[in-house]
Amino acid sequence: MKTTLILAGVLAFSAAIGAHAATGVKQAGAAILIDGKVYYLPRPASVASPFALNARRGAGGQPAASALKRGDVLQPASQPESATATGLILAQLMPHAQSAAVARDHGLTVSFTMQNVVVFDTPTRADLLAVQKRLQADKRVKLVQIEMASNTNYAY
Repeated sequence: MKTTLILAGVLAFSAAIGAHAATGVKQAGAAILIDGKVYYLPRPASVASPFALNARRGAGGQPAASALKRGDVLQPASQPESATATGLILAQLMPHAQSAAVARDHGLTVSFTMQNVVVFDTPTRADLLAVQKRLQADKRVKLVQIEMASNTNYAY
């Protein structure tokens, strides 16, 4: 009985590993959550180890939080192809909110607008996660999403 349970556990574990390997998704680097999806941001060699002398540190000696910049290439947890942060942010504004005023207050440029949906272009060196967080805190903004682009066409 004990041998059967151990064998069943080993088989279940190996099946889970096999299923993960079949997707071809390599999960390496710092995991970050963007719009409800997990992505992996590859770490530079200098911060790969917590014991590196030149590793960036935040408050209390903890590793610094990941920043997402325009052009960063991420590995989605759900697909084998990489995705690139375009620097564009899609936002749905509350009724009667002015897109130009929101853009001005957050240092963004309006790239496209249609009714209460706006595409903002961020400055080149802006931290997209920080911009998203600031926009989410703005009472004039209802929904915020960072654009991630890939060359993948999936049938839905």
